[in-house]
Amino acid sequence: ELKEKLEAKPLSFHIRASKDETLYGSITKQDVVDQLKEEMSVTVDKKNIFLPQSIKKAGEYPITIKLYTNVKAKTRLVIIAEISSQEE
Repeated sequence: ELKEKLEAKPLSFHIRASKDETLYGSITKQDVVDQLKEEMSVTVDKKNIFLPQSIKKAGEYPITIKLYTNVKAKTRLVIIAEISSQEE
């Protein structure tokens, strides 16, 4: 089932970041929608993505995805900082 598929594996993002792992920009609901489509071939409306906060640093974040009425999948975003070698 779709819920189990989404909960089984976190979504991973490799994002450019500064040395302190602050992202250049932030992860948005649209980024999550695009990553779901790319990684899992799942299409979800961005209004059904619930982020706990504005995501601007590398790390792991819990998210909720509403699939149907009374059906929600809980999964994680894993944000991996790609630190530019120009800053060292």
